[in-house]
Amino acid sequence: MSFTASDEDIDKALVEAQLPALLAAIAHLTGDLAILRPHLRPDPLLLDVRSDVHDAFNDRIDQGNKEMAWGVATVNSWYRNDKGRVAQNWPFSLLEYWELTRHPQLEQFITA
Repeated sequence: MSFTASDEDIDKALVEAQLPALLAAIAHLTGDLAILRPHLRPDPLLLDVRSDVHDAFNDRIDQGNKEMAWGVATVNSWYRNDKGRVAQNWPFSLLEYWELTRHPQLEQFITA
């Protein structure tokens, strides 16, 4: 038996994979999930990815896209923008995405 996921199914799975890491990061910042109710917290908090981590991640995505059919320089596709860069968000497996987002790596973020 084979299973082919639709783009919508994959998008949902990607969002669902992000949620536990996001909630864990919020809990780390606040000590609980009160941040989900902004009226309980008058002082703003900051959670931002470090620029070096951001840049390394984008480099990895760009390299992965180059190794896919849509990333070959001679291939035209809707993934390629007007500057020639392939703008596909995740060229790797859904399992790899889930493993990467399962637990936040808080050292990769700026928190305040």
